[in-house]
Amino acid sequence: MNPSLEALIVTPICPHLLYNRAIIVNGEDQVNLIVKTKNANIFITIDGQEGIPLEYNDVIEVGKSHYVARLVSFPEENYYKLLHQKLMRS
Repeated sequence: MNPSLEALIVTPICPHLLYNRAIIVNGEDQVNLIVKTKNANIFITIDGQEGIPLEYNDVIEVGKSHYVARLVSFPEENYYKLLHQKLMRS
């Protein structure tokens, strides 16, 4: 995904079904995830941190933060050129 897009990516870790893929939504949208499974070991992991256990009917709200992070970028790098280079290595 082009880094200049204002979007939110929700990615399941180790999905057990092939149709569980990343979901990309508008950066202004809010995604609500509701646990609908009882008696299961379900955890949420955010940015690779320690997992937090979830219980039946827990709701996770995901959306754009009001805080802004300033990141270092290298203007000489072109997203599409880099993508092309990575795809040619496959």
